Amino acid sequence: MASRSSSTRGQVRNAPPQSAPGATAIANRSARSFASESQTHPLKHDWTFYYVHRPPTAKVIEYEKEIRKVASFGSTESFWSIYAHLLSPSVLPPVTDLLLFASSIRRPVWEELTNGGRYFIRLRKGVADRAAAELGYHCRLWEDSILALIGDQFDEEEGIVGMVLSVRGQEDILSVWSDREREGGVGSEKPDTVRAKLINFLGLPPTTVCDYKSNRAQLEIAAQKAAALSLTHVNGSTPTTPGPADASVNGFFGVGAARRGGGSERDREK
Repeated sequence: MASRSSSTRGQVRNAPPQSAPGATAIANRSARSFASESQTHPLKHDWTFYYVHRPPTAKVIEYEKEIRKVASFGSTESFWSIYAHLLSPSVLPPVTDLLLFASSIRRPVWEELTNGGRYFIRLRKGVADRAAAELGYHCRLWEDSILALIGDQFDEEEGIVGMVLSVRGQEDILSVWSDREREGGVGSEKPDTVRAKLINFLGLPPTTVCDYKSNRAQLEIAAQKAAALSLTHVNGSTPTTPGPADASVNGFFGVGAARRGGGSERDREK
């Protein structure tokens, strides 16, 4: 699917940041207003935009409850009508997550995709949203990544069902979600087609670090830490805050330990 020309990109989205991001701060139309959009060029799948926001000082949140639906679309025309009203990542405050998932995915959380995994790239602050001349970028990485997603640039067998941009204080994190485990597992020596395609689509250097994490493995680690924390309570010792399951994990969708034993916020997000 063709992207807009560089002269028109970002003209509508560069609105000033809102004091308390809500649905209107992420998209200033209601989802109902897109129901009548022309379906002139239907996409292969229907897609849904979501967002999550929490204050940087908040420590424990039931993430699934914090996910807010913005709008769904199933055509090229309806996508652009929604996307033109989304704020640029550069004006969103930390900690905010922009999500785009296939509408067939009922819940964009780890537990819904236990047989899958996530590829993710850490970006210097602002690179996801603007051209970076020093690296030769002439595109916005978030925009180009979602155009690749809804434009069927990934193969069916790769199982790519969603993308997330995590706006953090010191960096942004681009995550690509699959509904199936990477072939051969995490340590497989087989060529990783998803990683190669992602780097190619975004015009990134071949040496770009693109990590992979299994959802099942991260859920198991989080469950172990939650069990260990629970045991300290039973033994009457002073509970300690569990450390991160993995310093590079971008797992901000899971439900907190208080509800489903999924681990603390530090287990699930960095």
